[in-house]
Amino acid sequence: MTKQKKETSRHWAVELNIGSKRNMGNGKRQAWTMPEIYDKVGSRLKSKSNIKSIFEFKGEYENEIEISYYIRFNWYGLIETYKGNDDITTYEYMEASQFNKLKDILLILCMELEQECIAYNIREWTSGSAGKQDLIYHPNYEGEQMIFGDEYFMTFGYHKLSSFEKLHTV
Repeated sequence: MTKQKKETSRHWAVELNIGSKRNMGNGKRQAWTMPEIYDKVGSRLKSKSNIKSIFEFKGEYENEIEISYYIRFNWYGLIETYKGNDDITTYEYMEASQFNKLKDILLILCMELEQECIAYNIREWTSGSAGKQDLIYHPNYEGEQMIFGDEYFMTFGYHKLSSFEKLHTV
């Protein structure tokens, strides 16, 4: 009988919801386009090949319609394993230093794209979970911070967003 080798790292699927409006800094500048968002995210990831999908959909910001962009990319990170309260169940998470590096990149994107915040979801953070979900805020944002809501990622898989308008590929 062969003993299975325990995985110590993996590619994590990361999803972002980025609005097209520049709502920090000079809000009078033109909204972001999909190719511009694709280029910015690709340059921060150091490779556009890590981006697995991108499309736009009709979102909402401060009760106004806003084009938003869904982006999914792969992030390579080490695995940390924790035992559950029952001492039998184990949970896997992204290793803390890798997670912090990812959050730093998302913060830089938030600043470069002049966003108040960017919603993110790290899929399958633990088995059976939708993911590790949160909002990354621009460091100069002084308003009331929202709590992550499931509406940022209405469904997973085949892009069945309730406000879905059109699918684009880059």
